Amino acid sequence: ILAKELALPPYLTWMAAVLWLVVGCLRLFLTGGELRPAVLMILLGLTGAASFSSYWYTVETGLADLAEAEGPVSVIGQVLKASSENPCQQRLTVEIKGVVLPEGIRRQLGRAVITQAVGNDELEEFRPGDVILARAQFRRPRRASNPGQFNYAHYLYRRGISVTAFVEGKEAVRRLESHDLLLGNVLSKGSFPRLRAGGMQLFYGADRLRQRLLGVWEESLPFRYRGLLAAMVFGDETGLEEDLEQAFRRTGQAHLLSVSGLHVGFVAGWVWYLGRFLPGGQVIKYLIGMLAAWGYALLAGGNPPVVRAAAALSLYLGAAALGRGHNRLAAAAWAAFLQLWVNPSLLFDISFQLSYGALLGILVLAKPLETRLLPKGGPLGRIWAKAAAPMVLSISAQLAIFPLLSYYFQEISLLGPFIGLIAVPIAGLAVPLALLGSLVGLFVEVQRWLAPILLVLLTLL
Repeated sequence: ILAKELALPPYLTWMAAVLWLVVGCLRLFLTGGELRPAVLMILLGLTGAASFSSYWYTVETGLADLAEAEGPVSVIGQVLKASSENPCQQRLTVEIKGVVLPEGIRRQLGRAVITQAVGNDELEEFRPGDVILARAQFRRPRRASNPGQFNYAHYLYRRGISVTAFVEGKEAVRRLESHDLLLGNVLSKGSFPRLRAGGMQLFYGADRLRQRLLGVWEESLPFRYRGLLAAMVFGDETGLEEDLEQAFRRTGQAHLLSVSGLHVGFVAGWVWYLGRFLPGGQVIKYLIGMLAAWGYALLAGGNPPVVRAAAALSLYLGAAALGRGHNRLAAAAWAAFLQLWVNPSLLFDISFQLSYGALLGILVLAKPLETRLLPKGGPLGRIWAKAAAPMVLSISAQLAIFPLLSYYFQEISLLGPFIGLIAVPIAGLAVPLALLGSLVGLFVEVQRWLAPILLVLLTLL
């Protein structure tokens, strides 16, 4: 927050952090005592400011020469994400690898968003991992011009995206095949980064698998329900109809459309249950649970909430495998620390704030509310306590994120906790059933038996 509000340059924040560290070490050496917690907290704050300002500066200046070019520039890049809202236009998030110049190919690293419109032509679809050649006029993303206005530039910077471009025509962006001479020249340069690194191959394979899993229901469910299933199970909202999305948001159930801890819990719970019948020790079952959580996070696109859930669950399973106790607040803090280590600007991302806000609300407020609100005496009291426990969890999360919801969306849902008593259990059945049906449906045609059940659950939602 300090680095963002003051717009401090990286060298200044790093200098301040190093000087404070030197002062602390000198004091420790001269006095022979211990460093006070306040000294360490200030050092932590300065280090965080330095980390954020370095990341922000790298993103802002990484592709500055492309934005300052007077005309269109030809670049070679690799598709990270592709989305299309209509048949004539698509939006590509591209990892730029180099710039094509008359004298050769210059190495250039950074991310860009390219919007392509083709008019009446047929749109060529791209998938993550595709290597493309694009010719476009790049610009820096627009900043907010009024107080409180959505800042599109900061939204993109948090995702490592430096520049944007709008191109028209099918030939403005084309795929480079393995036999393409230009791609061959690029790969022949020893200094040029590998275009198909292991991490990109994982995302490429996950995207292909996600499309195949969704294709299982193509002839078994209507389009409206396929879009809802894709959003709930795989985090793909491209086919989600606008009225459905708004209805979930207005009733406080938008968290069901964003793959997060709830969904990872569903998947991990079912895998854990089935793992009881597998041979091997407890450690093997814990490892299977971790792999299931991270595999599902990768399949769902790797957004901040699902990464947070997978990281926290892995810490829990790791502690259990080592026979150690588990501190939920510490696990949440470590998950946040690891995500912010990779990308410090996530701290200002709405989904990151809501995800951790809801989690902290559940961890801190749920037990006190349960103790005060739910009676424990007698059989009826115990039954009521178990039945109302999900509502207490929902209320705890809503209370914690109430300031954020009020600030960002100017509205809250009073019915949300009560509707959640019905919606969350239905989602708890629909998500694992749809995922299981998608996986098994790749080999055995089970859609015709599962589709009617899913249709009833999705209709209820």
